[in-house]
Amino acid sequence: MKNVFVVIPTLNPEEEIFLPFMEKLAKEFSHVIVVNDGSSEKYQSIFAKLDKKIVVLNHYINMGKGRAMKTAINHILNNYEEVASIVTADSDGQHTIKDIKACAEASIKNPKAYVLGCRNISGSNVP
Repeated sequence: MKNVFVVIPTLNPEEEIFLPFMEKLAKEFSHVIVVNDGSSEKYQSIFAKLDKKIVVLNHYINMGKGRAMKTAINHILNNYEEVASIVTADSDGQHTIKDIKACAEASIKNPKAYVLGCRNISGSNVP
């Protein structure tokens, strides 16, 4: 999706969930930004395994999800001229690629709207 940015704030990601999810994201979106929000040293090798087209921004210490999103948005606004949409998602796979795309498409169709995706968490198989 052209000029759509997917922002993934993360702290100490689980490699077996994070890396496959990020691989799928990188195939679907041309702009993926991960904010390593102060992950401990043992997790640093996971970030090194990401596809080279994924931008990784780093916080030395954990500053929280809100600050991580602000860091990514600041990076986007300072480095890219055209931004159609910014979608944020968690790094643990609870947001599907299909749902991320749906949010991006809705925001492009409604450029003055703030799009919020909501999950039905009443079932027994909710990630």
